[in-house]
Amino acid sequence: EMRGKLEAILWDIKSAQNASSLRPQFLYIFHDFPHGYDSRMIQQIQQVCVNAERCGAIVILTHNKSFRNVAFYEVFQFLQENSLHLGIQDFHKKGSKVALPFTWYSAPKALPSEIRRHFVEERPVTNLNNDYAQRIGFQDKPTYQKGFRRLQNIPYGVDETGKLQYLDFEDGNFATFLCGASRSGKTTLLHTLITGLISSYHPDDIELWLIDFKMTEFSRYIAHLPPHVRYVVLDESPELVYDIIDRLTEILIRRENIFKGRWQKLDDVPKSRYMPSIMVIIDEFSVMSQIIAESILTIDDNYANKLQLLLSKGAAMGLHFLFSSQGFTTGTRGLTDFSKLQIQQRIAMKTGFQEIRETLDIKSSSDADNRMMEQLDYHYALVRVPMDEHGNRLKSSHVLYIRDYNEQEAMIDALNKSVQAQTKYALEQPSAYINKQPVIVDGSVYVPFQSSQAKIQQFLYSKPLEPDECAIFPGIPMRLIALQPVIVSDEFSHNILLIAKTAERQPTASLLISCFESLAMQGKKVEIWASRKDPIFLQIRPFAQQKHYTIRTDLNMICEEILHIKHELETGETLKRYYVLLGFTSFLTDMKYRLQGSSPSSNRVTHPQVSYEPRKTHELDLMTQLKLAKEGKALPVVPAIPAPLQTELNNDSVKFHAQSAYDARQDLKFLLVNGPSLGIHFMAQFSNMAEYSQSGLDSELFRHKFVFRVSKREVSGLIGTADAAVAEQLQSHSFRYTNGLNSLSYRPYLHPGLSWDGWVIQDGK
Repeated sequence: EMRGKLEAILWDIKSAQNASSLRPQFLYIFHDFPHGYDSRMIQQIQQVCVNAERCGAIVILTHNKSFRNVAFYEVFQFLQENSLHLGIQDFHKKGSKVALPFTWYSAPKALPSEIRRHFVEERPVTNLNNDYAQRIGFQDKPTYQKGFRRLQNIPYGVDETGKLQYLDFEDGNFATFLCGASRSGKTTLLHTLITGLISSYHPDDIELWLIDFKMTEFSRYIAHLPPHVRYVVLDESPELVYDIIDRLTEILIRRENIFKGRWQKLDDVPKSRYMPSIMVIIDEFSVMSQIIAESILTIDDNYANKLQLLLSKGAAMGLHFLFSSQGFTTGTRGLTDFSKLQIQQRIAMKTGFQEIRETLDIKSSSDADNRMMEQLDYHYALVRVPMDEHGNRLKSSHVLYIRDYNEQEAMIDALNKSVQAQTKYALEQPSAYINKQPVIVDGSVYVPFQSSQAKIQQFLYSKPLEPDECAIFPGIPMRLIALQPVIVSDEFSHNILLIAKTAERQPTASLLISCFESLAMQGKKVEIWASRKDPIFLQIRPFAQQKHYTIRTDLNMICEEILHIKHELETGETLKRYYVLLGFTSFLTDMKYRLQGSSPSSNRVTHPQVSYEPRKTHELDLMTQLKLAKEGKALPVVPAIPAPLQTELNNDSVKFHAQSAYDARQDLKFLLVNGPSLGIHFMAQFSNMAEYSQSGLDSELFRHKFVFRVSKREVSGLIGTADAAVAEQLQSHSFRYTNGLNSLSYRPYLHPGLSWDGWVIQDGK
């Protein structure tokens, strides 16, 4: 309407110019200039100002002096020549220092009846309140109905008339992009939508995935977890991004197979069948997008194409997405052009004008739309709607906000009390729901091992291992799973190699203690061989002593045990055990330089198949026995050796070799090669790759490898280029595992006596 009036004014001015009129014919007042007008209207007003004097028109523009807008500097430079600076009781023209006093006219004490009737009495009362509690309310005892899986009519804001505005996430709107600068109100809108979803839909009808790469906003749903939630992810590791997409792809493929030949879309699935809509809400999507874009170069799988598949087929399978980011142009690198086309519903909040245009995908816009984009305020949202008769396509709404999150938390607690978890889906029982077994992935929190023991025991009970297998739980997996064990089997090369710098000694000690505890829960024995001053050993020694583990720090004792284990392997009489080697490079160096060439004993039997025994007491020599045999005489009976003495001799035949240390490197390699197949496994820790290379141990003897953050160049030959690239980008205190086929990153558990970054266990927590 304003644009039409300005065009009429310009026409009148042109008419006055053509008539060469010299007397004033028009008075135009433009209030709140330029803040109250869009760019095109400002240009038109400038034309009015430039031509007003020639046609006898008078133009008054009011402007707040404190308002700054450098975009219209040229307009102001033109107007300043005739500007009037107005004070409280005086005024002066630009350039004049003489202030002219004036007296304000007094307004009438009572408004004229016609004004009062038109603007006050007949004006409808508009409720512009955007407080969620007052406009929507929080239910004390939510009442649910099952079978409604279409995500529609979710309240999110209030328009200029006070009418509630709603969002739909079905059909073409199954994928939504929300863009806004920091503190624009994006998070407020996300919490509003989450509240609407959990209060409107039964937990059996919707499954929420709350993913926050900012690692802050969705943490409130951990302590007060709605029964609708399957995952709460507060992390930014690449593996989690890949795992999220892989899990969704698995669901998509599984539902496609179920639907095949039966249903076309989720709406066709009978209500009696459990199949909830899945709503994936991702805050700070730009982090995920960047990781997806880099996956093309760093790993074999192209996750941009996988995400494209989800967006192209997900709508029919009941998948819904809400991506939130500070920018659309920079926050969608991981989306292909085809993927962007699938995101039909766009919401823009306060940010740059061009960013808003890109987000809303506005190619051409009316003056009204331009004005809304330019003047969009904080906590207001623009949504693209069908074009009206004036060419306008945008709808502005004041976002609903939650004043007191305690009320939301109380509602969630009431939700949890109103429903009970069941193992079987029952449509006719609104108070029952299928427990989604929610998984919390919080990269900002370290979890005590003790708090996971019950889950580990349940895991071992529900998924029994083979007799020759053992499960180790080294840490918290950086995936959408609570537990992911490392399975060590009685097979060739099933030893463990650990590369961890001294700076990570406490997390490394945590990894080792987690392995010890895992083995103890399965009845396995652990023995530690360590250099006395090794920093990792000093960290775990109090724990090992408390658990009464066998600890060997003397080279003589270690050599003795090496001979003992070798004897067991040679005879096939072994007990399953795990040996941990810490700071072992110093022992190997001693063997290489100080003990090189030494033998455990000159009398040692080097070939078990050939044995020589001394003549027993009272036993005749061989020549006498032959002579008696030729004469046909019987040999005298040799008295039997008492059992205790015989045992002592047998033991001595093994143990006497360890009276001094010897070069046991070949024997140690013999143990590494032959031990795992018979249940003897070794875990060796080294501070860096140089130390490991110095040891001379073959990496092929270690099937399982753990690596803390280290340069890609340093470990690519050990764990492969792809895993080395991930290891290089690991967060502090995290570590990478690989067995050559499967790979995964972990965060260490917390254990008593260990601490890093201020994290420590106190009173068992």
